[in-house]
Amino acid sequence: ALCCREEPASSRTQPTPTAMAGDNGDAAAEGQDIFYVCKKSLEALQEKLKKGDEITQELVNELTFPENLPDEEIMVPVDMRGVGEDFDDVEHMVEKLGPKGTAEAFEKCFAALEAERKPNAEAIADMALENFVEMRDKTGDIRFQALKRVENKLENLFPDKIRSRYAMVCYGGEGNVSYANTKRIGIVQWEILEELCADMKDEQALAKAQENIDLKKAEELLDTRLLPLQRELQIDLSTVKH
Repeated sequence: ALCCREEPASSRTQPTPTAMAGDNGDAAAEGQDIFYVCKKSLEALQEKLKKGDEITQELVNELTFPENLPDEEIMVPVDMRGVGEDFDDVEHMVEKLGPKGTAEAFEKCFAALEAERKPNAEAIADMALENFVEMRDKTGDIRFQALKRVENKLENLFPDKIRSRYAMVCYGGEGNVSYANTKRIGIVQWEILEELCADMKDEQALAKAQENIDLKKAEELLDTRLLPLQRELQIDLSTVKH
């Protein structure tokens, strides 16, 4: 079964307006400076910016000071690094940029975070669906079972060159083992496994796939097809601790 790495739970409580670029909170420690805003207010400002309508101070306040919002309002994160400069707080930001400049800054920050997170969100969604199909249709298939046994053997012999997609999804994150990179790596790995087992046609051969796999060819395929992609993606599999 495919699992997801445990991520810190997001709090419904809006962080203080001082969580601007340069803050030393947990998000900043991870390279992000996260600030939560009202989704509805952000979308309203985006629409006004698109139409060239006036952006008032009141609209900006609705976005940045949501204390009076009903509990059911959706909050979305923005990464304040996208502003490109430091501010003491939101008031300082509005004072310097004005209402329209502040709205444009928040739109830019939202777009930057969405661009950063969307590939991983789409990748884990795709892999979750693939895992559902796998569990439903393939776990009883003798060829699929044989390839998984071969994968397990290679993973134990060459742990810095190949890790199962399950291990990368559950225990990755560091070493640039993101969901998006895991999906890309996983596709190539499965192609290698298919190639290594291509001549195993009958049930008897598949039953002995783990014992009869050509390890020399396997390592050559890992070195020539998988490691170049890992280097391109700057992946370090040694960080997958499992």
